[in-house]
Amino acid sequence: TRIKAIKRPIRTIMRNPRRPRPEPPRRITFPVVEAVFLQPHLRIMYRRQYPRRRIERLKTMLRPNHHPPRSTRHHEPRHLPYPNPPIHSRPRIEDVYRLPFRNGLFDGATMIRVLHHMADAPKALAQIKSTLQPGATFILEFANKLNLKAILRYWLGKQAWSPFTLEPVEFVKLNFDFHPKAIRQWLGSLGFNLEKILTVSHFRLGLLKRLIPSSLLAAVDGLFQPTGALFQLTPSVFVKAVLPGDPNTDVPLNVIDLFKCPDCNSGGLQEKTDHVHCPSCKAKWPFKDGIYDFRDKMK
Repeated sequence: TRIKAIKRPIRTIMRNPRRPRPEPPRRITFPVVEAVFLQPHLRIMYRRQYPRRRIERLKTMLRPNHHPPRSTRHHEPRHLPYPNPPIHSRPRIEDVYRLPFRNGLFDGATMIRVLHHMADAPKALAQIKSTLQPGATFILEFANKLNLKAILRYWLGKQAWSPFTLEPVEFVKLNFDFHPKAIRQWLGSLGFNLEKILTVSHFRLGLLKRLIPSSLLAAVDGLFQPTGALFQLTPSVFVKAVLPGDPNTDVPLNVIDLFKCPDCNSGGLQEKTDHVHCPSCKAKWPFKDGIYDFRDKMK
């Protein structure tokens, strides 16, 4: 009897729907343009530049003897070994408008949830294209200004900008929406062939998310994604673009040979103790706490 009296309230607590659930740990992403090397292929992942305070926080976390408090340890990047990460896994701080990678180096690239923060999207796409070799695949996601919600708001007079024009719209500072036709034109001018277009987030409504299980919404959304080949009316669109030709670039054995100077675009960089030196223009790029900084050169 005593055992039953003890177990019953435990079951009641376990089944109580009002019991608060622990929040899932949030992950941070690098405030850098990060190259991830997966032999025999190379993959490059572009991340937008974050404020300087986050970069300083990342530098602190990467110090060999740094042990963050227990409450923040789940924010650490999981793929960074401790201590002293090897040279091929060290992050790099870079400018997406002046990428320091050699031309025609990578055989694939992804740019997801990033382009809508680019004030000069064509220039950023051109930089990415320059790092890709013939036959490379580029997966791009962009925020679509020609979505149903924007169209209805424009017709009802609740929105000043037109979703039908090709120019990007900055609805919040450094947050841009793009017209699908403009994206196709930019990629086409760079020599990409568009092989596939998928539309996602067909049911981005708070009411639907509260009434319908997320797994069911995701499954139904997946059924509608191929309609992106016919029309793009969702807030988010994925594009698979491929460069023509066959790969013909050998991967350098030394990591420093992957880079070029962002100022003069010349190779042959020399790695020193605390910086990377460019023999052509004499520029010095800092190397501190295991991080290559190709954004702000040393004076």
